[in-house]
Amino acid sequence: MNLRLWIVCTILQFIGNCCSGLVITECQNGREAVGEGTNVTLTCGNYFVDMEWTYGDDSGTVIGQCYRERCTTDRNLPFSLQAHKRGISQYESVLTITKISSGQTFHLKCRSEDLDESEKCLLHVVQPPQYDPTTCKVRVSNWRVLGQCTVERMAGSGVDYECYWSENNEGAFGDFKDKPSYYTLQSVNYARKVCSFNRSMIFEEKAYTYSMTVVGIKDHFTETITVEHPGEPTHNCPTMVSEGSSVTCRCNSSKAGNPPATTVWDGVKNETLHIENIQRQTQTNVYTCRVVWGSNGWINRSTLHTFDIAYGPSSVRIDYIIDDTGNERDMLRLMCTAVDVHPSAIFRWNITCDTQTHYSNTSTCAFSTANLSPETVVTCTASNNFSSDMSSYSFIVVNGTGSEKSLQNGLSIIIIIVPCILLVTGIIITVVATIVYRRKGNMSRNLCIY
Repeated sequence: MNLRLWIVCTILQFIGNCCSGLVITECQNGREAVGEGTNVTLTCGNYFVDMEWTYGDDSGTVIGQCYRERCTTDRNLPFSLQAHKRGISQYESVLTITKISSGQTFHLKCRSEDLDESEKCLLHVVQPPQYDPTTCKVRVSNWRVLGQCTVERMAGSGVDYECYWSENNEGAFGDFKDKPSYYTLQSVNYARKVCSFNRSMIFEEKAYTYSMTVVGIKDHFTETITVEHPGEPTHNCPTMVSEGSSVTCRCNSSKAGNPPATTVWDGVKNETLHIENIQRQTQTNVYTCRVVWGSNGWINRSTLHTFDIAYGPSSVRIDYIIDDTGNERDMLRLMCTAVDVHPSAIFRWNITCDTQTHYSNTSTCAFSTANLSPETVVTCTASNNFSSDMSSYSFIVVNGTGSEKSLQNGLSIIIIIVPCILLVTGIIITVVATIVYRRKGNMSRNLCIY
């Protein structure tokens, strides 16, 4: 920066404006490739009083001048000039080249006399390339976003072509990374390259539009990916299952998310839980359904499950209930007990009970013996309240004529109904002793009903 420029900038600091030399905005590196037939715009600023554009060698051919906001150009040239005010006393000049021709190379320069500064830009005109939309895609893999697109019809070796990607119209990333492949079409040599990018995925829920731009191509490839978080973990496991059965259930998410979340059972490492021959001893086991999303488990949610295992009854027992009050002399009361059952039992008697009382594992049935027929079979069937396939039964035979009948299902109960007109203690003792002697080794009782 020369002394004159430093003095001007120092003065302008008092009013909030300063300069740092001329810059051509669209040509930061001093070189730019542009497509054939396109309109090229170059912006040079900032200046205070005058700006002149030239092209060609160092002496150059004058394109035109701008004095503050007023510009003039040579009408015989394919150029136009405009100027815009920036800040309080600064301006920028905009040069437009209309339908630039293939094979041309423009050495352009903007110069400000009052600043004694200049800036150069080399424009290299290339044949417009083409891209094949069928080769273009943007996807997510391992929580990274990858994009690629094949660009063709690049003249020569393709070194003068540039590409980049943007995300929601912001940033510039990616480029031609792979080596070009060459081919000949209608006696003209062309290059083919892949414009690609690979970057970390953003986990914020919203739509992300990725666009590829190639210098010289008017149209741009775009694709949108919508990021969605998964829902809460869910599963279709039953609350209760029968002992000895097999169970299969899946771990899911109420919303899959995008990209989809991973759903697994801890210890199984996949979404399906399968248990063969489940037993009551395992009902304290805890199974964890887990939803994992994002790198390093950015979202990690879980829900727990245990199985309530239904079992039994293993057997059924029928007992006689003695009425100590001496009332209801024609009533017989039986109690049916379901052994080793969970969660509870459902009972069914084969006779009509005058009264019934049900609990979780017992049922009582009271019925009149007045009209009892000979060899009446009384059966009690107990089924598991969860599954009727799990059941057991027992029965007794009641003989109204006084002969002995036994309780089946491994338990012998002898119920004898006799006319007790002349009842003495000696007869009872004799009958009981005789039966015990004859049924030695069996479980027996003699019951006398008044």
